[in-house]
Amino acid sequence: MKKIVAINASPRKGWNTDIIVMEAAKGAESTGAYIKKTDLYKIEKFTGCISCFGCKREKNLGQCIYKDGLAPVLEEIRKADGLIIGSPNYLGISARRSGHFMKGWFFSI
Repeated sequence: MKKIVAINASPRKGWNTDIIVMEAAKGAESTGAYIKKTDLYKIEKFTGCISCFGCKREKNLGQCIYKDGLAPVLEEIRKADGLIIGSPNYLGISARRSGHFMKGWFFSI
């Protein structure tokens, strides 16, 4: 069974971005995938990448050493077969938590 992580980066549960993420997840689920959904605004204490370069050292390569609320989400993504990300766009800029998430995720890849 495929595992898909669905990320809602909107602070508004049940509104446009959340609905779009859930509809995409339902499509994956209809093909037999297991869905793990995360609402970024419900995660306690996470700041995103702090540029410590811990994830670039051989001992921790690809693993964020800063253990905050995002660490379990990043671990779920590593184990997943697919990823759905939804973020609202405010005047050409994604939601703040979306940016923090992306920096933490991209940097540790």
